Amino acid sequence: MWLKKLMRWMMTLSVIVLAAGCAVKDGDYCDIARPIWWDSTQELDDTPTGITRQIAKHNETWLKVCQ
Repeated sequence: MWLKKLMRWMMTLSVIVLAAGCAVKDGDYCDIARPIWWDSTQELDDTPTGITRQIAKHNETWLKVCQ
């Protein structure tokens, strides 16, 4: 008895979670993407080099496409 209720509850939650993942935001790249900035130099220093490069590349792309 409790197993049927649990299965029904799990199926309902699964459908809700999967449907929520299908949400679409309208707009182009410039509406969705924004430059990423650090709040402090300490935060920049603590960020790994690879991530810093990726963020710099993202910001450069945003500037080229959206300015």
